[in-house]
Amino acid sequence: MSLLRRIAAPFVAATLLVVVAMPAAAQSSVSIAPAAGSQSDTFTVGGAGLPAGLALDINFTSPGGTVFSTAAQNQVVVVDGDGNFGFDFVPSSEFQGESLGTWTAQVCVSGTDGCVQGTFDIGQ
Repeated sequence: MSLLRRIAAPFVAATLLVVVAMPAAAQSSVSIAPAAGSQSDTFTVGGAGLPAGLALDINFTSPGGTVFSTAAQNQVVVVDGDGNFGFDFVPSSEFQGESLGTWTAQVCVSGTDGCVQGTFDIGQ
């Protein structure tokens, strides 16, 4: 069974919850914090309870549809031995010249269509 079929992705506020079919039926979580901030704030996409060593690609889509990908910049995020990951970014550095508004963050298992996503807001 593909990992895509083992992941469910309900979105509540700025928190993405992912359920991974594991022997203990552990619940995993992926979140974006803060849910809203300025261009100069540090945002974090992070998660817990995922399989150790899992490689993740994180994609960000601007309100205008421009996609920024960690994989395209050779920044694959790997889940640590405790099942956690974190990726910090500052919009003014990572998304120079892009518009303010509601953005989408998508966390995918590298090389698969297994993804969860949520939104966050970038203001002045």
